[in-house]
Amino acid sequence: RDDLVTGVQTCALPISLAASTGESSESFTARFCSITWTVSIFGFAPGFAYLTNRSESSWFNIPRRSTPRSRVAPGSIATADGMACIYPGGSPGGWAILGHTDLKLFDNRSGHTWAAVGDTVTFSIETP
Repeated sequence: RDDLVTGVQTCALPISLAASTGESSESFTARFCSITWTVSIFGFAPGFAYLTNRSESSWFNIPRRSTPRSRVAPGSIATADGMACIYPGGSPGGWAILGHTDLKLFDNRSGHTWAAVGDTVTFSIETP
């Protein structure tokens, strides 16, 4: 289950947030997708994995929104405070949205989740 690759249908940091990192949206996206993330812990909601990395978090320490969105679409890929996540279901959320995936993250019937603590995750950009 290592090196789970999530096909990202769209992945772009809003220009204003990218500028806060000192990079263009395209550069930020490429760098974000070059990182190998580790599933560190599950929490907040079933299937919601906090993804961390040991070497690259300081350059994109984007804070959470001061006012969370009332609903973030399932499969939304997001970042905040040097971490990344994929929202497993429609829920409130205050992280910066980068893109979306169709990966099913949690099965309510079986309780099966898409990854386990310690698994590694990489993102890639899919062009339509």
